[in-house]
Amino acid sequence: MTATKPTKLSGVYGLLVCYTYKGVKKALHQDLTYDFAKKGEKELFLGMSATKANIIINSVLFYRRDLTTKNEYPKKTDCF
Repeated sequence: MTATKPTKLSGVYGLLVCYTYKGVKKALHQDLTYDFAKKGEKELFLGMSATKANIIINSVLFYRRDLTTKNEYPKKTDCF
């Protein structure tokens, strides 16, 4: 089945971003469903003063939370 708009406001689209900020490894794990449903997009801020010189995106994993069991969700610890 397909839908032009998410039919739920949470639990559908997940994102895991692994990055290095000012030399420190970090991770962001977020449910994007609400913003996708309401705005059609999501803007993320990884660091308050992040510039191209002090942030490196190591990997980005976008996945369907509704098609993955909770114990199979990617974890922040997968980044390290």
